[in-house]
Amino acid sequence: MMVVIIFFMAKKNKNNHQYMFCDNNIFNVFVRFENNTVYLKPNMSSLIIPLMKQSMDDDVIFCYELYDKVCPFCGGELNANGHYEVSVNKCINVKKQQYLCKDCNESLVVEPEHIEKNCCYMKETTVQGLNIGLVDHLSYEKMSEIIEQMHGHAPTRQTVLNHVEKNEEEFLEKEEKKLKKALKKAEIKPSGVYNYDEQYLFINGKLYIRLTILDNKTKMIIASDLIPSIEFNKDFVERFLKNSFESLPLEGIVTDGVNYYQEIIDNFGVEHQLCNFHKMKNLMDLVYKILNQKKLQIEKKKEKIEKNEEKISKIKIKQGPVKNGRILSTDVKRQKFHKKIKDLEKSTRKAKAEIRELKKEIKEIEKNINKIKLIFNSKTVKTATQRFKRLEGMIDELPEQIGVFIKRLSKTFERSINHIKNDFLPNTNNLLECYFGVTLPGHFKRKFRTLKGIKRRLRLSNIRWIKRNVLP
Repeated sequence: MMVVIIFFMAKKNKNNHQYMFCDNNIFNVFVRFENNTVYLKPNMSSLIIPLMKQSMDDDVIFCYELYDKVCPFCGGELNANGHYEVSVNKCINVKKQQYLCKDCNESLVVEPEHIEKNCCYMKETTVQGLNIGLVDHLSYEKMSEIIEQMHGHAPTRQTVLNHVEKNEEEFLEKEEKKLKKALKKAEIKPSGVYNYDEQYLFINGKLYIRLTILDNKTKMIIASDLIPSIEFNKDFVERFLKNSFESLPLEGIVTDGVNYYQEIIDNFGVEHQLCNFHKMKNLMDLVYKILNQKKLQIEKKKEKIEKNEEKISKIKIKQGPVKNGRILSTDVKRQKFHKKIKDLEKSTRKAKAEIRELKKEIKEIEKNINKIKLIFNSKTVKTATQRFKRLEGMIDELPEQIGVFIKRLSKTFERSINHIKNDFLPNTNNLLECYFGVTLPGHFKRKFRTLKGIKRRLRLSNIRWIKRNVLP
């Protein structure tokens, strides 16, 4: 166990180099002074050495020694037999006492509790990469820089990686065990209403699927799996859901609009809500292209109008002052200028008329988009149905893209408004989309090169999610 000592002042005895600290009774249990050497016990942190050096001479040596000089092999007496020097965290120089047993001739070196075996780094330092990972995903180079700010020395990025790989399983299991206890203490249990979706990502260029179930009420991660895309199909999804929901309360599930989800969830005999956000996204995928085309056409026509106006201004400057009245047939030059201006003005009027027509078409599309939004936001099933039937009845008069969406929506309309009939159902999968965005943002979905690395990242992200979003 690491011991933390707080000391308030130090006095130096010039004759024997002894250092007197307040509250000697406690301090002398862990520290012994002999000439110019300070002997520390194995459970004493090396972090105290820089503090003690501030009030001591530069030639003072720090050395770790055992509490009891008894041989662990034969029980005989141990004699000091030289030192073994180490630079803790590559910045705190200290020695470790070596001993020799006079009875069995075995030798041993003191191993401070806070320093990793066969390593010069403190255990606290070796887990810093994983602690940083609990906050965000950073490169090992940046982790090294942060560790330097915290501990005074920057290990190489390979050293940080080695520490992460060595400690990850123990560290993650410890953190997950703590969370499990905290969740049990907080009495957070599955609610029965869940969000299910997949996230697509690439590992070393190969497509993988991340399947996840999230509790809609408690935000708990019910189940998660990461598989190669070649294994992903209807049967796998069905097995995944069946195994995940076994022994759990189950009232409703929210998914996106993949066709075979309906059959799978019907087999569970629970309410199924299709995500309205995905529905609107599907609609916008249909209309975005045509909307953007029309907006681009408007911008081009506006540019044309500006150019026409510039040309007209230049022509008027070039022709100079003109007299009022009809242009004489003999004034060929003025007639030429006049014709050019009239042609440009006609072109401008035509462009403005086309802009008005394009804006009208855009407004019509946006108006129908808002009508579809109102269907999903209706307070009663009757209202939602009336609004949908109204649009369905005038499908031939609607813009083509809107008509295509209405036809598709008619096949899943009841599941799309299930949240209106059942108050306990959310109308979107936005919570799960948020979870994906927080635990593995889009710019990370092509960054990982190994399955081991992405799994570590996801476990760290899940721990952070539970701490910040699930636990009260």
